[in-house]
Amino acid sequence: MSNQNKNTFSHNYQNTLLESYDPRIVDGMSPDRWLHADVPNRPGEKIAYIRLNEGASERPVIYIPGFTEGIIAKAPFAADLAQRGFDVILPDQNRKGITKDSQKIEQKATYSQALNYLAVIEAEKLESVDVVTHSYGSLIFDSMVRIADRNEQHFFDGSRVIMLAPGGFNDDTPTNLGLR
Repeated sequence: MSNQNKNTFSHNYQNTLLESYDPRIVDGMSPDRWLHADVPNRPGEKIAYIRLNEGASERPVIYIPGFTEGIIAKAPFAADLAQRGFDVILPDQNRKGITKDSQKIEQKATYSQALNYLAVIEAEKLESVDVVTHSYGSLIFDSMVRIADRNEQHFFDGSRVIMLAPGGFNDDTPTNLGLR
């Protein structure tokens, strides 16, 4: 656990969350309750994540974040899902390095994040999950499905998937993508 996590989850932020969400849910998001999964191909590195309301729904719902999103930014979204009775997994982003893809063609952040989020599913010893993606998280999820298929993992068989403002390549300029 790094002190950086504790500094970014301020008491004011926690108090704001307590105004809208059950104290048990907010407590589950506290940095001292964050869980960690080993990052594949990077010995000693871990990706932080939280799990709220474990066992409350048929399948856990994993949130696949877009650029700059993580536990702090999406805590209210995860809390809302948990308060509505869902078992929610919200991973942070590992920004420490990029893993080369299996074909060794180039380094890909998308592939690295896909491996990280699959590691969270594996750390939780889950057989299947439902998925919510946001923005670029949709492309990461696509990579997750491809990797899982290649590894004969069935995490997404029969999954319900919701893509919020899915990212993609549709003639977006960097400015348009940022504004979207």
